[in-house]
Amino acid sequence: MALTVIVSDRLRSANRRRLDFRGYPAKVRLARLLVEVATAYGRPQDGGVVVGCRLAQPEMAALTGGRRDDRPQVPA
Repeated sequence: MALTVIVSDRLRSANRRRLDFRGYPAKVRLARLLVEVATAYGRPQDGGVVVGCRLAQPEMAALTGGRRDDRPQVPA
């Protein structure tokens, strides 16, 4: 039963991430990722949440499906 719960949680998470990639802009995907990480790994501190791991920008981009194309374009 425990294995079934683990597998279903992972499938649900993968489906949510796939929908995020197709349905939201990069900023929203990043915000959703940060909430997910803070909920799973964060601890409350001074009115906020501290996450004990560090993620570099390329790692966050990979987790959110971000690309340079996602940046807003400034008119010339």
